[in-house]
Amino acid sequence: MYDTSSSHVLACLAERLSGIDYMSYLRLRFNDCIGNSDSNYILHDQEGNPCGGSGVMMKPSDLMRIA
Repeated sequence: MYDTSSSHVLACLAERLSGIDYMSYLRLRFNDCIGNSDSNYILHDQEGNPCGGSGVMMKPSDLMRIA
């Protein structure tokens, strides 16, 4: 059974502890380091929290860089 609740909580924690939105945090700590594009974005739940895991959207070429 696939469950992304732990990555959802982790995204919320990273955003609250870092003081910046989750996608900016990912760009700063990860995406810029490996050369991913700036077109990546993240979906949010009804309460405005970032949906980690399956909520991170990116181009296939950026995903291949991670893989």
